[in-house]
Amino acid sequence: DSVQFEYDGEKIDVRREKLDGIIFYQPTRREFSAPLCRLVDAGGSTWALRDVQLAGGSLNAATVGSVNLELPLAAVSKVDFSIGNIAFLSELEPDSGLGDPAVSLQPAAMSYKFGSMLRARAAPPLGADTFRIAGVKYASGLSLHSPVTLVYRVPAGFRWLRLLAGVDDSIVAPGRFDLVILGDGKELVRKTFDGKKLSDKQARAAAPIDLEVAGVRRISIVLDPADGQDFGDQLDLVEARFTK
Repeated sequence: DSVQFEYDGEKIDVRREKLDGIIFYQPTRREFSAPLCRLVDAGGSTWALRDVQLAGGSLNAATVGSVNLELPLAAVSKVDFSIGNIAFLSELEPDSGLGDPAVSLQPAAMSYKFGSMLRARAAPPLGADTFRIAGVKYASGLSLHSPVTLVYRVPAGFRWLRLLAGVDDSIVAPGRFDLVILGDGKELVRKTFDGKKLSDKQARAAAPIDLEVAGVRRISIVLDPADGQDFGDQLDLVEARFTK
């Protein structure tokens, strides 16, 4: 006869005849075609397109959901045809791992969160304008500070995890730490970075990591202090991506 709601701790009975609602019904599961490309417009919106054509000074496109678009070229920021074949970690949302460090040295009167300075970020290390390892610049990547664990779900149909790992040139005094990558909890690779051995440019060269992840559901990227301290434990993972 009635439906009970709770509002501010008070329970309220509302009779059915006073209720209104909307029922969403989709009789069959919609199957979308694989996207041809991804378009990012000037406002930051992202569109998965199944068709795109250049017509004079504008782009005519259709999304995988059959929405037709007509955008002037000035409103187009990027058209990425790698979609469906490459998934960059810097553009993926991890299942977990981007929170502040578990141990915080935050002064009580400090309003800015000190821990946010050490969070994993899809951007160069604080104070650096670009990723740079042994003098080589990289356009995209992740900047990590130990201790941290990032967990990513492997996109369906992707077989490889490829990346370059190295200490950014902006880190003057690197620490000693371990990079561990696990697939569904099983250790796939472990690499130790020792600040004492990274004194010259050649030693700082980025290390390539190429892992087959077919059949793996989740990848965990772990950065752990190797000496019990995390001073200078900063690592770049550049061009990190899942591929087919």
